[in-house]
Parts: sequence; C-alpha cells; structure tokens
Amino acid sequence: MCLVLAGAAAAACGSEPGSSFDEGSADQTSANDGGPLGTLGDGAPENKFAEAPVGEGGTTTVVDETIVIDPPSITLSSLVRGAPLTQTFSAKSGGVPVNAGWVLSSYDIGTISQQGVFTSAGSVAGKIKVTANYKTHTATADLIVKIAASEDVGTAPSLANRAALSTTPQADPGGANATKILYPLDGTVMPRGLSSPMFQFSPGTVVPEDAKVVLSCSTFSWEGFAHLSIGAKPQLQIPQDVWDQFTLSCGGEEATVTLVKATGGVAYGPYSTKLVIAATTLKGAVFYQSYTGANLGLWSVRPGVKEPAKHLNNKCVVCHSVSANGETLATGMDNGGAESGAYRTALDGTIKQVSKTPTFGGDSRGLSFAFLTPDGKYVLRSQNDFWGGVNTKAFKVDPAGTPTSALAEASVVGMTDVPAYVPTFSPDGKRIAFVNGDGTTVGTARKSLSVMDALVDPAAGPNGTLTFANRTVVLDKGASALVTKYPTFLPDSRTIVLQEGINTDNSCGGMLASFVDRNTGKLFMVRGSEHIELTKANTSTSPIDYDQNFEPTSLPVAAGGYYWIVFTSHRPYGNQITTRTKQLWVAAISPTSAAGVDPSFPAFFLPNQSLSENERGFWALEPCKAEGSGCGSGDECCNGYCRPGDDANPASPKVCKPPKPGQCAPVGDKCVTASDCCGAKDSCTGGFCSPPPIQQTN
Repeated sequence: MCLVLAGAAAAACGSEPGSSFDEGSADQTSANDGGPLGTLGDGAPENKFAEAPVGEGGTTTVVDETIVIDPPSITLSSLVRGAPLTQTFSAKSGGVPVNAGWVLSSYDIGTISQQGVFTSAGSVAGKIKVTANYKTHTATADLIVKIAASEDVGTAPSLANRAALSTTPQADPGGANATKILYPLDGTVMPRGLSSPMFQFSPGTVVPEDAKVVLSCSTFSWEGFAHLSIGAKPQLQIPQDVWDQFTLSCGGEEATVTLVKATGGVAYGPYSTKLVIAATTLKGAVFYQSYTGANLGLWSVRPGVKEPAKHLNNKCVVCHSVSANGETLATGMDNGGAESGAYRTALDGTIKQVSKTPTFGGDSRGLSFAFLTPDGKYVLRSQNDFWGGVNTKAFKVDPAGTPTSALAEASVVGMTDVPAYVPTFSPDGKRIAFVNGDGTTVGTARKSLSVMDALVDPAAGPNGTLTFANRTVVLDKGASALVTKYPTFLPDSRTIVLQEGINTDNSCGGMLASFVDRNTGKLFMVRGSEHIELTKANTSTSPIDYDQNFEPTSLPVAAGGYYWIVFTSHRPYGNQITTRTKQLWVAAISPTSAAGVDPSFPAFFLPNQSLSENERGFWALEPCKAEGSGCGSGDECCNGYCRPGDDANPASPKVCKPPKPGQCAPVGDKCVTASDCCGAKDSCTGGFCSPPPIQQTN
C-alpha cells in the first residue's frame, strides 16, 4: 500500500501494518506533554481530557454498535523532512461503516479530519493513538509516523569523502588518541526548545576533513554530511529546524548521536553518544551576573526561547536573588549605589526598580544575597552582613513603587539569634534552608545545614509577620568537612542541592563561591538522611575542573519528569571554550532515583548566554500568564491550567483556562495528587503533573 505524500512527489512512501506500541510507554508519555490531549491511560477506551466529537451514524441502520477502526495499526514512513503523509481511517460497527467522531492523543505530529483523514505535520515523527467515538462506543488504533532523511549541511564533503562516509568506516587508528565526542556529553538529558547545539569532537591522530552526524531514535533518523572548516578543531552546527524536529520526534526517549569522520577518501569511526530527550521545554528565566568588560552587569536568558540574553543593567550590581515566581528581583551594589534595591520583572524579561535599599549596619551591599518569599511579596536579609547572619529583617515589596521608594519593614519572629548564612525559601514557601553561620549554637559553623518551618501572615501587624520555627540540622559532617554553601530546594520543597568545597578566602563568612578562583566546589544533594554527591553533574571532559562547580539554583517546578538545576562551572565547552571561563551549565536530576544512587545527569551548556565570565545563575519562573493568554502548559498560567481554547476542537491553540468538572490534568497542569493527572504513570510533583523519568539503557 502506497501512502500519499502531499506536495512532495520525490518522497518515498510506505506502510507497515500490524505495528503496535504500549500506551503507557515513554514514547506515548512524551506525545502527551505539550499536546492538547491527555494520555488514554493503559488501554482505557475513553479520552479523559478532551471531549472528542461523537458521530451520529448517518442513515445506516446498525444493530451491533460496538465499533472497530480500520486499519487497527499502521506505520507511515517518509524519506523527506517536511513532506506530509496522509492516511484514511474508517470506523465500522458489525462490518458496516459508521459516521464516527475522530480525535488524536496528541496533535504534535499531525491532525485528523472528521472524515477520519489523518495528515502528518511532515517534519515530526512519533507514536500516537487514533480514537473513534460513535454513540456510546469507542475504539482506538495505533499510528506511527517515521522519518528517515539525509542531506548536506553547509559546504558538502568532497566526492571521495562523501562516498566513504556512506560505507562502513574503518576503526580509528589513534588508540588512546582516537577521536572523542566532546559535546554533548554521553547520557545528557536535553529538553525540547533549546537553540541547536554545536556538535564538537576531538580530531584524533587522523585529522578529519569531512564528517557525517546521525541523530536517531525509534521513529526519527537524520544524517547530515558536512565539510569541516577547521579539521584540528572539528565542529558541526546542527541546523535549528533539524534539531527541533529531532527533539519533538524523540521526546520521552533515549536517542543516539553517531559520528563518522573522513579524510583522503577513507572514513573512520563510528563514535556515538547517548542523549535522553525530555518531553518538555524549560520554563522561566535565568538571571546571572557578568563581571567582564562590555558585558559587565546583570543579564537574563530564557532557556526555552531561542533568543540572545538580555543585558538588564550594565553596572556592577552584585549577588542578586529572584523570587520563585519570577516577579521580584533584589540586588545590591558596592557602597550602596542607587541600583541596589527591589525590582519587578515583566513577561518580556525586562526589570523595573520599585524600591531603594534599606539601611543595614555592618556593610554597604544593600540587598545583596537577599532571599525572597516564593510569591515575591517579601524580601529578607540579615541586619548585620549581606551574606547572612543573625537578626534577619523582612520588608514588604510594593510592586507600584519607584527607585526612590522605601521598603516597609515587616515583623520577623524566630530569627533574632539564628546566624543564617545564604538562606533560601522552598518553592512552596513553607521552609527555609541555610548554612549554620559563625556563632551557631547548633551544627558546625560554615559546614552544616539547617532547615526551619516558615509561616507568612500578611495580615498580622501593619506590614505582615514572618514566623520561623523548628530549626533542624539536616547536614553536619563536622569540623574537618568541606565548607557548605548555596543551598537550593528542588521542586518537592524537601530535597536540597548545595555546593561543598575548600575555601582559600574566608572573607564574607567564607560564602564567596567562584569569584575566588582558588576555591573549589562540588554539587551534593541532601534528601532525608542521605548525603549524595551529584557526580555526573560535576563531571566534564576536563578532570581538573571536576571540583569547579558552584552556586546551584533550581527551576522551581519539575519539567518532563525531571528536576533541573543551573550552576556556574569552569569546565570547557567542547573545543569552543577551552580556557577556565565561568559559564552556566544545566543538569537534570531524577526525582525517582533509588536510595544512595546519584540522581544527576551530565550537564549541558546553557544556550544563548553571553560569552563572558558568567556566574550566579538564579533560576525563576517567568511572571504567570492571565486567563485567556496563550500557553504551552499549566505551569505558565496563574490559574495553573492550560487547555485547548475551543472546547469543540482539541487541536485548537491552548490558552490559560480552568478545566471542566471531571477533566483530568495533562502533564504540566496543576494537581493535588497523582490521581488528578491524565497519565496512569504520571506523578504530582511540586504541585504539577509530571511524566516518569526515562529509563536509560546505559
């Protein structure tokens, strides 16, 4: 059976009847994320989220109303990216065609008409369910769309090398100096929506002239042939449209990147690395500081948006913090400069100053190292020292203020004699974590971590009251341990990631991180009684930089089944940045790892950051979207829900809107328990539905 290729006569076509797949697989979970429909759930016949059209049956008299779909399963294949494929499905009852209503489990890879004609998007592969509804009966069919494309990238290889790259390569003769893939690292979890990466590898003993890179998963394969402009520094930029199609097609899967190099008409390899493609885009913005040249100042970059970082302030503002909801930013400045104070952020990533800094004794850094309630309504800082200490003060933020407005002081209970260094709130606002500072009566100073319960009552007193109680030491390795710094809560508001290392400079309470290059830092996690090194996140291609990882902060919500952290590292970026330059890196963390097991994954370079000395990436959500605004998932919306704008058309663009009674929550929507979520394997993590992490084979 030959399938129609609309608008692409040269494309190959074909079908593979009889294919089937597990509804609860990682592939199907990925199709659900970002799509307008929830998963059908372990073979259940009904669609729990969208209301599919229901056919009336026309004028045909049917006795047996139980229906089946023809074909029950099929695979559509194309050798050309962008070439749509079509397939007609029919619903029958007792062998007689009926006029059913049609719906897809995801509209990422195509659409279906009410006549049962599926049309693929042409550039995205994947596996979905086709559902027919007729009166009170429902039937489903399996549909797989495959793409296998081959093309040149930039300047084409020589004819001799192109021919060699299309055959079985020879083994690399370099031995220990054989070519190695430098970026991305093997085992990295990469989300959708990123700017395409620069694929980088070492030349090895045989310096390459040309190369072939293959991106592949169960339904998508693309091979790109390219001439290498600098053989001694081989790089290949993956085209953006190819990368988007690859990640959309392979979301929720473990994918493979394979390299073959060629020179003088001889091919060598293959070299391969595994990537896990998370079925999500990354939310929010990372606010970071640069201390060099024309890039001096405060920046913001949005990981899920393909645009350069914004230069928000070109002054030496220092040690900024951002509320979890992304609405309030606080920063300091040497000698109490006018830029020190509180700021409100906008949806476009810009900031507006809404207060000056309060007066503090003991230093002149203003709101440096301040910590904020997750809703951004209160900013807190020690009265004595900007990195923290006793006598914590709290101030209410007025979003309508001006750069000269004073912050109104709120009441604080329970923190008068607590030396809390570099404190932070949990995303749910119910706890704070901090390093036990100098003069502590519990835990080892600078080398232990405490947690306290937090309660914010805006109605108590003229400007609200913040009460802290039940101080508990959750980590203390003793006087010989590494210095503990920069705790950050993961979205479950229980697990903490932090930096531990050796200090060569003990000024500022020993809390300086990467500014002093002789300090060391490794990332660790505290989960209950467990203290686990995040070894995979700490590791790069440079062993000497294994202990050069600093200042972690966490995305406040789970995404694609993972937690995510951003941190500063001196590690090389493939062969593009080989000096020990501070840059921002992102790593995924599994929420479901076994006890004692490192839950982290190798990190990827944060795209679009300025190529300068960057540090203190502070990750926050972007200000939430109002009801009726366009959205990708519920965690972008103020009400927590993102649904198709037209209830009668599940393929319509999604907007922030509450669900109808009885509707389940797709991935990314608000939940209370896992039973609220559409997918049978989804969890309710940090208040939002999340798919299970992908199980890796290596």
